[in-house]
Amino acid sequence: MVNREIIDYIKAQIEKGLNKEEIKTALTSAGWQMADIKEAFRYAEQNIPIAPAPSEQGVTTLSSPTDLLKESWGIYKARFKIFIGIVLAPMIMVMIFVGIVIAGTLGIQFFNSPAMFILFMPLFFGMIILQYWSQASLIYAIKDTEENIGVKESYRRGWHKIGSIFWVGLLSGIIVMGGYLLLIIPGIIFAIWFSLTAIIVVAEDLGGMNALLKSKSYITGYWWEIFWRLLFLGLILGGISFIFGIPGWIINFVAGLTKSASLSAVGAIVSFAGSIVSFLLAPLTVIYTFLIYKNLKAIKGDIAPVFSSGEKIKFIIAGFLGVLLFFGFIIGSIVLVSLSSARDKAMDAQRQVHIQSLQAPLMLYADDHNGMYPVSLQQLVTEKKRILTQVI
Repeated sequence: MVNREIIDYIKAQIEKGLNKEEIKTALTSAGWQMADIKEAFRYAEQNIPIAPAPSEQGVTTLSSPTDLLKESWGIYKARFKIFIGIVLAPMIMVMIFVGIVIAGTLGIQFFNSPAMFILFMPLFFGMIILQYWSQASLIYAIKDTEENIGVKESYRRGWHKIGSIFWVGLLSGIIVMGGYLLLIIPGIIFAIWFSLTAIIVVAEDLGGMNALLKSKSYITGYWWEIFWRLLFLGLILGGISFIFGIPGWIINFVAGLTKSASLSAVGAIVSFAGSIVSFLLAPLTVIYTFLIYKNLKAIKGDIAPVFSSGEKIKFIIAGFLGVLLFFGFIIGSIVLVSLSSARDKAMDAQRQVHIQSLQAPLMLYADDHNGMYPVSLQQLVTEKKRILTQVI
C-alpha cells in the first residue's frame, strides 16, 4: 500500500526545488525501499488520490487503559498457544542457565570445571540472541494475527530482525541511561518516547535512529497519555509478579539468616518458578504496546521517517554524555576505594609504630614485677613514668 506521508514529503521537497535523485537519496538513507519510493513518485507526479485506510477513519482519541487491556487479553486468549510457543524457547534456555548457576553454587564439581566455563559462554550468548529473536517473532505473531501465522513462521520472519532489534535496543538503552544520569527526568521522557521502537522495526521495516525518532514522533503530543497507560499495565503485571514472587523472597530471606546453601538453592528454584509467570505475561505486554502503536498510527497516520541530522545528533550526544558519566562514576568509585584502602594501610602502619614504642617500657615493667605485665596502659604510665620519659 502506498504511504500517504511519503507522497506528501515528495511533493513538499519538489516544491522546495530538490531534484528527484536528491529526494530518492534522502528516502533510501531513511530506510525506504526503492520500489516503494518509485510507486510514491508515480502517485505524487500524477496526483493520484489516496483514500485513508478503513482502520484510520474517524479515530481521534486513544483507547482507555482498560479498553486496551481488555482487547489485549482477548488477543492473548485467542492465540495463547502461539504466543506461549514463541516464549517457550527462551524460557527453557533461561531454565538451563539458572540450573547451571544453581549447580555451581551447590559445589557440584563438573559445573565448576573449566570445561563447564567453555560451555557456559556460548550458552549465555545464545540465550541473549534467542531473547531478541523471540521478541521479533512475538511482534510478527501479533502484527500478522489476521494471517494466523504459527510459531515456526513467526520465528522465520523474526530471524531477519534480530540485529535490528538488538541495535535499536542498544541505542535506546544508552540514550535512556544518559537521560537517567542527567537528573533522572530526561531518562523517563526518553523511555516513553522510545517505547514503540521495537514494534516500528518490525511493523515499518525501519532501524537505528530512524526507528527511535519515528517512535518519538508518534508519541509527541500524547506523552502523558502513553505514560499513564504504560504505568497502568506495569502496576497490574507488577502486582501479579509480586504475589507469585513472595514465597521465593521469604525462602531467600531465611536462607540468608541461616547461611544455608541448600535453602538458597530452593529459594532460587521457587523464585524462578515465580518468574515463569513473568514469561507467560510477556506476550500480553507486547500486545498492549502494539495496540497503543496502532491507535497512535490511526490518529496520526503514517509519518514519513525523514529526520534531520541535527535531531539525531541531539540524542546521540545525550547518550554519549550518559556513557561518559557512567564510566566517570565507575572510575571515581575505583579511585575512592583505592584512596580509602591507602588511608587504612597508613593508619595500620601508624598503629604498629605506636605498639612498637611501648615494647621497651613493657619489658622494663615486666623485669621489675617478676615477669608480670600491667593490666592497663594507665598503670604503666603511673608506675613507670620515669622509664617512659627516658624511652620517649
